[in-house]
Amino acid sequence: MLAFQKWYYVFVALLNLVIIYLVNRFYLNSYRSFPFRIRSDEAGITCENFFLSKKILRIEFADIDGISGGMFSGWNTRPVYIHDSKRNISIGFFAQGEFKELLKVILKNINEELYTELLSKMKQMSALK
Repeated sequence: MLAFQKWYYVFVALLNLVIIYLVNRFYLNSYRSFPFRIRSDEAGITCENFFLSKKILRIEFADIDGISGGMFSGWNTRPVYIHDSKRNISIGFFAQGEFKELLKVILKNINEELYTELLSKMKQMSALK
């Protein structure tokens, strides 16, 4: 009861609760788009073991219409996001483990327009530095 002797402390407590809610909501929403297991083959990638979910997503290389984040945005430590235009889904993955091999397979198999667009974007970023 000592903490609520002044009535205006209620606003500070409510502000703290709102901040905690927003931060937790951001992390839960972002973890839902990051699979813990990614396997690739010659046609696409299979993503499974999402946070609090047993869903399995299959993304064909031909359906990838955008790659953003991470090294494509100038920040190597941020996650890379892949967008599938056919089903309108995005998945993300961090630069950990066999990240370079997975990214190499994805870049080798995406359509050439997207590849040249990413390459020109990378050249522009390196010219700015």
